[in-house]
Amino acid sequence: MRFTLLALALAASLPGRLIAQTRLVGERVFPTTNGVPVYDEKREKEVGKWSLGFAGVLKQDGDWVYVKTNEFPGEQLGWVKQQSVMTANDSIGFYNSQVQQKPDMVWLQCNRGIARRLRGEYEAAVKDLSAAMRHTKAAFVAYNRGNAYLDDGQHIPAIDDFTRAIRLEPKYVSAYYNRAFAYFETKEFDKAIADFTAVGRLDPKDAGVPFNLGNIYSAKGEADKAVESYTEAVRLDPEFAQAYYNRGLLYGKRKDFAKAIADYSAAVKVEPVFGVAYTDRALAFAATGEYAKAAADHKLAVKHSPKDFRCFHNYAWFLATCPNADHRDGKLAVELAKEAIVLTKERDPSCYSGLGVAYAECGEFEKAIESEKAALENKAYAANHGESGREFIKLYEQKKPVRMPAPKH
Repeated sequence: MRFTLLALALAASLPGRLIAQTRLVGERVFPTTNGVPVYDEKREKEVGKWSLGFAGVLKQDGDWVYVKTNEFPGEQLGWVKQQSVMTANDSIGFYNSQVQQKPDMVWLQCNRGIARRLRGEYEAAVKDLSAAMRHTKAAFVAYNRGNAYLDDGQHIPAIDDFTRAIRLEPKYVSAYYNRAFAYFETKEFDKAIADFTAVGRLDPKDAGVPFNLGNIYSAKGEADKAVESYTEAVRLDPEFAQAYYNRGLLYGKRKDFAKAIADYSAAVKVEPVFGVAYTDRALAFAATGEYAKAAADHKLAVKHSPKDFRCFHNYAWFLATCPNADHRDGKLAVELAKEAIVLTKERDPSCYSGLGVAYAECGEFEKAIESEKAALENKAYAANHGESGREFIKLYEQKKPVRMPAPKH
């Protein structure tokens, strides 16, 4: 099952060069000076200043770019002169030269730290942001050092920094979000729930809040609360494909396949290339005996998610074990199962089991036994699937393939 927290961390990008007449829409840019003027829609009135962090470029007109900054306490939307920004790729070089001349300038240290974090240079990022924090108590700086720790897998210092940011700015939504993510990683689920609940009070229309609560409740095994949370998420955002998908997974576990199919269908309606939603809808169709629809969805799954081993593994399993002979194809199942193994870099033992059922459908029972034994060599797989794996081997020794059970009507 997918677990997706909508952490409002600074998204990764590769920092840039100073800009001539370059198409920038969709790029992230940094300020070249401390206090870049931000102008209104007509580009006549200055509405604010921008110094810290990057901004996303939403549109461009000549030598002006329209940006959305992420500097706390609030995002700014407005026009800035193109010569006052730089793309991410050269930002570190630019800030390096400036820091040498002005080593105590907080905005330079902070922005270089953010840029380094985006490049995965977490230790250097923490060093820059720590230097900035010696000169300011700004919540934004603490928050970004927390992000660097979080990306580096250091959850405890990340929590400390997000807590520091929240103490300084009690309405810092992004800090609550990312602290909740860190709490989730440390299995402190109730604290994560408390943080998302706090965000919900600050922004009742944020569909990410109930969505993330659904993920946490699901991880806790509280399926009913998870379903309620995902339902609230799609109420707030009717085009929230991942929320439909996650709720569909829970319905599928309950064997409520009609509701599961409805949710997977809603997900792919919003995102027609949502490959795993097709593969899980295929599983639900197969469970209800709608094999033609299952076959069609499996084809769409591997088409739209050619790098996702689950789509290949599930399609192989279907082609090898379908009760309806019209939808079985052992040769293709073997090809798909082998591709699944390649995609996992030979690390997922269930894919070897899938190759075994595919070989059995082709009548190659010795290879089927060999593949299932390879799967059972994995201790975790043996602990969770050892009984079924040994049953498969018994079938293969009797020269019998595996068949998924036909639905009871």
